[in-house]
Amino acid sequence: MGTIVDLSLELDALPLGRALAATEGLELELEPVVPIGPRTCPFFWLFDRSLRTSRSDRIETFERHVEDTEKVDDLVRIGDVENSVLYRVGWSGDELPFVDGVVAADGAILEATATSTEWTVRLRFGGPTRIASFQQFCQDHGIAIELNRVVGLEHERSAAPATLTSGQAEALLMAARMGYFDRPRTTTLEEVATSLDVTPQAVGGRIRRGLSNLVTDALPVGDDRGDTRSGRDDH
Repeated sequence: MGTIVDLSLELDALPLGRALAATEGLELELEPVVPIGPRTCPFFWLFDRSLRTSRSDRIETFERHVEDTEKVDDLVRIGDVENSVLYRVGWSGDELPFVDGVVAADGAILEATATSTEWTVRLRFGGPTRIASFQQFCQDHGIAIELNRVVGLEHERSAAPATLTSGQAEALLMAARMGYFDRPRTTTLEEVATSLDVTPQAVGGRIRRGLSNLVTDALPVGDDRGDTRSGRDDH
């Protein structure tokens, strides 16, 4: 049975990351594919989440940065739907190390999204041996990854409870002890990050993903989810 791996990547790990980092309020989602070579992941969606500046200005800024990216040959806008744009991208050269690592371990990219701070990727592998091979590839090629969740495919399909990684548990405990969840807060994300000797972006991601996993544990989504939502007090 296969294994699902959720992980985080630095923006530089994939070519489009730098363009996204330079444009506020945008999020990116690659179309899911099974990697088969250097031309994989040719389509992606760009979502506009910001109301601070003109949407067209943000999109045009992003496109300029993508076109200036060394590993991108061309960028074509396929469609525009409300606050999202679909693109086709042509990669130049044969080197996409992260994707090469997935291919070498016989894995598949199920989801890949990015904000202005990091990539969040969901992969599927044949089992622990393949995952170990992929991790070794990343280590050998200087690709920094942070595992957020590893679960057997049979548990994923049955909506089994998620588990916290050690990093998520550490971040949540430290944040709670320092008063990050108090109202009013008695500490900042930067102070929590300093205590853990990591960046604010890293600790913020661990807290966010850890809370998501805890919610999955406490409130498993089943066939009765519609009834649960209808009876909830949103206020």
